[in-house]
Amino acid sequence: LLNRGSLYIASDDGLTVLPESSLIKYIAPPIPYVRSITVNDKNYALPSNEIKLTGKNNIHLTFGSINFFSSSATYSYMLEGAEKKWTIGTGSDLDLFYRNLPPGHYRFKLRVSKSNSGWSQPLVLPIIIQPTFFEYPVVWAIMVLLAGVLILLFFNRIKNQRMKKIELDHQLIVLEQKALQSMMNPHFIFNSLGSIQNYLLKNKGSEAIIYLSNFARLMRQNLNALNTPMIVLEEEVDRLKNYLDLEKIRLDYNFNYNIEIDPSLKEEDIYIPGMLIQPIVENSIWHGIATLKDQGNIQVSFESYNLKSMKISIRDNGIGMKRSMEYFNKDAHRQHLGMQMIKKRLDLLSKKYNTEASIIYSECYPENVNTGTLAELILPFTYSPADS
Repeated sequence: LLNRGSLYIASDDGLTVLPESSLIKYIAPPIPYVRSITVNDKNYALPSNEIKLTGKNNIHLTFGSINFFSSSATYSYMLEGAEKKWTIGTGSDLDLFYRNLPPGHYRFKLRVSKSNSGWSQPLVLPIIIQPTFFEYPVVWAIMVLLAGVLILLFFNRIKNQRMKKIELDHQLIVLEQKALQSMMNPHFIFNSLGSIQNYLLKNKGSEAIIYLSNFARLMRQNLNALNTPMIVLEEEVDRLKNYLDLEKIRLDYNFNYNIEIDPSLKEEDIYIPGMLIQPIVENSIWHGIATLKDQGNIQVSFESYNLKSMKISIRDNGIGMKRSMEYFNKDAHRQHLGMQMIKKRLDLLSKKYNTEASIIYSECYPENVNTGTLAELILPFTYSPADS
């Protein structure tokens, strides 16, 4: 339709208005336009002045042109910010794909021409790809800083744990030395030597030799126990028997003892902390049954408690804890310190091996005059000396 000096051309691609003067001077180029935009397999709303995305992107652009002739048009396009040269192609329409563009601001430009016309005004479509949260440099800087702080805290924690372990081992060593001192206290040594002297004065040389041999063996066992924090259960039981035999001789056989071991505990394969059972048995002898008029009895039993600990029960038919405090008031302070030392060692062992370690005292026969004493000792154990 020609009206008022302009040519109106209607087609499926739209309505084009051309001044009559332009038809005389030159052939008008085709007019490019956007047909469709698909982003990440979803249609993008049209008309759109720009494409704005965040993170992963898959852009599909389809373009057409309002053409005044049936012959194909020539396309020329470029994505500023990613490309530096125009790309040229021919056809009735144009399909373009852009995948995973890095964050930034882009300008897509498209122009169309015919063989007998110049280039059209470029169609410009801004494309903005925003970085994800983790793509911001400041976020990475903060993450690196936090990682550095966490690494420092991690190594600092390891260092503190090592220092605590060293301190824990040091405290255990000190307490083990004190335990050895209590086991080799002057009273015990003096009384043992007195017993040997008494045998010699009575011309009982063979008894004196046997007693001296057992006494020397016990001293050697006590010193050997100090060289390692854990001792084989079999050796600890043997040392306990040796000690009880010596005390039994010194007290003129006024008590008997019995040691029972749970068959599930293999004596030769299990290691337990040393120098903890003998002081408790010593208390049973000297603060429980030493003053009895009747025959004393001490029973020591070893049984499994859990996967990491065993339960050691020490029973006697002595005078009991209350009457013991009355009889041995002078030794009460030393006995109290000894029990404190044992409980402190048990507390440190519990922390070191991450399992229960404790001791509980109670009356064994509360209905009798001589109530006796029951000491229930929970000790950690291992299957290898290396575990200690």
